Amino acid sequence: MSRKVNAASVVKVNDLTVTGLDAKNKKTRKSKNALALNICFSTVVNEVAEPGVELFLIRLILPSGETMALDELGSGAFVNNANGEQLRYTRAKEADYQNNVAKVCADWKPGQAFPEGQYKLEVYNKGYLAGTTSFSLN
Repeated sequence: MSRKVNAASVVKVNDLTVTGLDAKNKKTRKSKNALALNICFSTVVNEVAEPGVELFLIRLILPSGETMALDELGSGAFVNNANGEQLRYTRAKEADYQNNVAKVCADWKPGQAFPEGQYKLEVYNKGYLAGTTSFSLN
């Protein structure tokens, strides 16, 4: 029962966008120029979720299929509650959730090059997939 309640209280996200940023914080789609990624999404209204601080775990999956994760920048691991699988996440982002639509943004600046290709971005809340998108850097 508590697992169903926990799953029902997941704050879903939509309108996921990922923007590459160069050294001057200008938008870029070129992997060789991207020094950071600006990741934004909107929370979806969920009346079951309690208002308060929500933790969103962001997974940036490289074209190779690996999760980009650097422990020194706050990366870590969690359990996917849908299947019990242990997953790495790129970064965590807390947001004040008040049962309404809110825009949440986080930057990822790994200090290393972004490979060229198709990326996948997943956002988790309470151990469940809350939203996903894909983007490419060329």
